[in-house]
Amino acid sequence: MAYKQAGIFLVLTSFLYGCGDNIENSFCNAHKDVHQTHALDVSHVDIEYQASGSLTTTVQVPLTAIDLVSLEDTSRVLVVEAEKTCQLVSVNIDKQGQYWQAAYHIDCGQDNRLRKVSIALLDKFPTINEVEANIQTPAAHKHFVLNRQCDSPIFNF
Repeated sequence: MAYKQAGIFLVLTSFLYGCGDNIENSFCNAHKDVHQTHALDVSHVDIEYQASGSLTTTVQVPLTAIDLVSLEDTSRVLVVEAEKTCQLVSVNIDKQGQYWQAAYHIDCGQDNRLRKVSIALLDKFPTINEVEANIQTPAAHKHFVLNRQCDSPIFNF
């Protein structure tokens, strides 16, 4: 069990490592200080991975940025790479005010080591410019912003 948690931590760390404070773009450096002024207007992704192999992802995107049918395609939102195939258990999407609220439950199984979890929203939807992400595993917790203008995630905002 400890090996699996450490492996997930390493996957997430390797995915994010080196992206912290080494942002070269002045917009990205300044964005750390101004993000909170518009945080409610950007897309949000919360990912929680449990030692049981359950991956739960909640996504909130403005209605104007994406349509309902696109959100139903999990691969356009989240890409999960593991040693064995993970199974999509459920997708629930609701309209809440000015946002789509989507919940994805993926079961990878307890004996299946995750290699990588990628947020695909910026790659798949040109109308989305920024995503605030929160990733939690048994071994680590990461909170960062992905912005189309920045080569690396923005931490410590």
